[in-house]
Amino acid sequence: MPEEQSDHFIVYCSLKEFVNKSEIQMIYRRNLKDIDLEYFQNLLLYSPFFHILNIPDVNEKVLFFNSILRDLFDFVAPSKLMKIQKNRPPWLTDNIQLIITLRNKAFTRCKRTTTLAHRQYSLNINSTKKNNILPEFLNRPNEINSHFLSNALTNMPLNLNLLHFYNNNVRKNFSHLFKFETVGEIFVYQLLLEIKSKSTGSDLLTIDMILMCCPLIVRYVTNIINTCLANNVFPDASEKLEKLLEFYRFLK
Repeated sequence: MPEEQSDHFIVYCSLKEFVNKSEIQMIYRRNLKDIDLEYFQNLLLYSPFFHILNIPDVNEKVLFFNSILRDLFDFVAPSKLMKIQKNRPPWLTDNIQLIITLRNKAFTRCKRTTTLAHRQYSLNINSTKKNNILPEFLNRPNEINSHFLSNALTNMPLNLNLLHFYNNNVRKNFSHLFKFETVGEIFVYQLLLEIKSKSTGSDLLTIDMILMCCPLIVRYVTNIINTCLANNVFPDASEKLEKLLEFYRFLK
């Protein structure tokens, strides 16, 4: 374009083509899609889940429950080592990747050797954290509280009728401050359907595996939960049960 036809020089630049490197990861995964559901349901029917009802200890209940499910899925869909390839994000450059690798190696060595020098090196290689100490002018809680109270009393006059109501309607005697109630099978199944995470827990089970065994196992999961509620205990080895109890506490 001729210069006289424009009020400025054409700005241009040359960009080097960026090649996004891909990462290869090796993971263990079960192929649940190829399971013969009719054959799997027959295996479930012949599995000794009923022993869970007679086990008194909740930890033994959970371990027995997990072991049956793992054995079943190891038989019909054993874990296989798979290679997956993911494209690296463009902001994760080679230098950043090198820093992350050095940081992880330093942290691993620190945990393995527990020496002071390795621990200090691991701390120094991480980014410095910001100071969490409040500035001095904010370290005056009484003055801040007085400021808001004075404004509230000035701008919001007291409602005598409302004050009289609350002063004369205070409940001092409660029959039940807090209590747990046992749950039913339908309620437990609805909670299972609410779990969205697809990750594998420490018990090597996923929510997809649990749902494939429903509704047959719902009775035994309900028994485990009610045992926890009745005895005021929590099993040591259960993540799925923890999710269910979290939903239960939230809904209550």
